[in-house]
Amino acid sequence: MFKRLKTSTISLILVLLLTIPALSSTRALQFEILLNGILHPTTGSPLSAGVVTFFAAGTTTAKNAWTAKDKTGAITSATLGTDGRYQAYGDGEYKLVIKDSGGTTRYTIDNMRVQYPNYAIISKSATYEVTPDDDFVLVDTTGGNVTITFETAANFTHPITVKNIGTNDVVLDPDGSETIDGDSTYTLSSQYESTTLVSDSSNWSKTIDFPAATTSTAGKVELSTNSEAIALFSETSKAIVPSNLPQLLYSVFQRAQFVYNDADQIDAQAASYFVKDKLAQWTATITTVATGAAGGAEWWYLYLDYSAITSGDPITSSELIWSTSAPTFSATYRQWIISGGDDRCIFAVRVDGSNNILEFFHYGDFVTWADGIQEASTVDYDTTFLDVDMKTSMPVFSVKALIRVRTFFDTTAAVSSWRTNGQTGSTGKFINEASADTESPASTLPIITDSAQIFEIKHSASNASTSSVENQGWYFPEGM
Repeated sequence: MFKRLKTSTISLILVLLLTIPALSSTRALQFEILLNGILHPTTGSPLSAGVVTFFAAGTTTAKNAWTAKDKTGAITSATLGTDGRYQAYGDGEYKLVIKDSGGTTRYTIDNMRVQYPNYAIISKSATYEVTPDDDFVLVDTTGGNVTITFETAANFTHPITVKNIGTNDVVLDPDGSETIDGDSTYTLSSQYESTTLVSDSSNWSKTIDFPAATTSTAGKVELSTNSEAIALFSETSKAIVPSNLPQLLYSVFQRAQFVYNDADQIDAQAASYFVKDKLAQWTATITTVATGAAGGAEWWYLYLDYSAITSGDPITSSELIWSTSAPTFSATYRQWIISGGDDRCIFAVRVDGSNNILEFFHYGDFVTWADGIQEASTVDYDTTFLDVDMKTSMPVFSVKALIRVRTFFDTTAAVSSWRTNGQTGSTGKFINEASADTESPASTLPIITDSAQIFEIKHSASNASTSSVENQGWYFPEGM
């Protein structure tokens, strides 16, 4: 039995869905890493005339990138300029292999998602084939039944929502022998009924079904009794938002820009978040004073207080709370939540033994330290990978950091390499190299740790060679 949806909640969702502009018909997004410029890992100079090749993530299968945002000028490889830069656009998940002008592989970057967060809403009243550039299809069936077909499921990496806004049927018909939850077709037979489909590259699955809604005389939206409808509100559970709704509305919600204010407070600029089923948003900068347990260098985590939030109302500093308790990841909500509770973690600061916040600068996904944090100092690495623990300089929700490595090679020319803790590859990824009895140029590179913020380093020779590791900053995980 479905309870009545609160006006504020359902109205917000519907307004957001129906007012997002139909933007460009392409999801192509610029490869920022190539536009920023690629540096030679040993000399630190631009990788002039280097070659970048584009593959599908995790494979050696070439994947198209483009020289223009409108997906014209398809390429599968490109030559870097004298400044190590190249302007290219991608759509989807990629593996980039970057070689120097002599053909030596210098970087391999896998599982890179490059996809613009457009939310394209289109209206159709006749047969139409859904493409990967679509998101939300409004189908007017006033003039009769309408069939909506799909390109092959393998082409889609994001959800597709179809809604019947007429009085006849919308028939969803996948490509060829592909199915929707095992059926060859699926029909939306009621006005205002909708469904959201996701692809596993071979077939489709329904993740959200909204039955036809009715509006009471009080102006509130009610869910009709439909056995396939998702139980947004039920007798036995509190209200929830489907776990992928924040992803569907990704272009509407934004992370705060966090600014170091002084030794005990930071500023959180305008932002919007889902905190489980509630919308938390603010349009003016909020200053929050960091508080935690006294004494000892540690991490303090900033949370949105679930119990204090009224969905859609502006957030104030009173809804932002600090805790030394680290968050855990909720697979249901795809959010970092305080352990054993409902509060959503949105940031973290490192404090010293006097509870002073370490100065930082935040831009986009990256938080850089004002002063690099030493995580390993002149450690004697040999031919076996050894752990480098990054917990001092990375919060628990981050597994990507930008590090600076200096290596002194002793009696033998050698190469230093890294890998994520737990990987079994014996070679690892290149850091730097130098001749015997020399110090290599400092190498700055991104690394990926395991969930415990640990990665590994080794040298190609067993001697007294040493490396020092300094963390320049950490990255937010996707979607946080």
